[in-house]
This record gives sequence, structure tokens and C-alpha cells, in this order.
Amino acid sequence: MKCPVDWESETGLKDFDYGPVEHGWYYAFAKEAVAEEQGLICDIVDDVLIDEDDPELPELVKNAEFRRLRAVERYNRNGGRLAGFQFIIASKLGKHFIGNLDRGAITHRTRQGPSLFFKDYNETDLQQAFWLWFFDFFYFCNSLYEYREILSEDRSIDHPRYGFWQSFA
Repeated sequence: MKCPVDWESETGLKDFDYGPVEHGWYYAFAKEAVAEEQGLICDIVDDVLIDEDDPELPELVKNAEFRRLRAVERYNRNGGRLAGFQFIIASKLGKHFIGNLDRGAITHRTRQGPSLFFKDYNETDLQQAFWLWFFDFFYFCNSLYEYREILSEDRSIDHPRYGFWQSFA
């Protein structure tokens, strides 16, 4: 099942590993893909191959589509809520940038260190800088297994940044 967010468009990063936001979708879908009362554990891998002639295929597709809505709702409460960030340049916001001042004047006008931008960065630069920082910060989440490990109460490995993602997800 494809992720409901196009992270390539969202981040402006091409051919990139979208780490926790992408694995968060697989995790959310896995949580909804099989009802607990069925007593099954569903492991989702990147590509599941099903024979097109499999007589159960229509029922599997119908079941996946039925459960997708709940998976999207779950995902949107976690990693999916990062979609839609707006990166507004300082001059459009109307604060923190005064285009006709030099660095000395900007620094002089601030009370506790520079709080004004020296440059009016464009939206694309801000967007890519944020997402590169974000994925670098959560670099340790490169698979669905690692995503599950981060959320696990009894994880075998502990990482100082796991708690940040746990509180978010």
C-alpha cells in the first residue's frame, strides 16, 4: 500500500530515504492491516509479490482498501502530520528581516544577539534545509524493523534520540 504522502514532493528531496516518516506509514498500515482478534501478526516488507491469478487476490485488495482509511488516520496522528509544513521566507512574514540593513546594523538592533536574518532565504532552501536536518537527526531509522524497535518498550538497543521520536509518534 503506497504512502498517502508524497514525501519527494513534500521535502523537495529526490531519490532520498525518507526514514521515519515513510516507515511510519508501513507501521501504521501493519497495525491496521490485520484485526487483532484474527490472532495474526502482519509483517509488511517493501514489495509483497502476489500472483495475479491468486483466487484470494480480490478479497485481499478489498480488505487492504477497507483498512487503508484507518491506517491513514493513524498515520496522520503520527509521522503524517509533518506533511504540509509551510516554509515562509522572512520578508513575506514581515519580521526578522530588513533588507536594507547591513550586518552591523542588524546586530546593533537586537537585544540579546542577532535575531534577524542576514539573508532572505527562499522557501525551497528553507524546506530542504529543514528536511535534511530532520532526516539527519533521525538517521537511525532506516527500516520498518528499526522503526518498530524505536517504539518498542523492551528494545534491545537504546539511542538518546529514540525518546524524541517516541514522544512524537
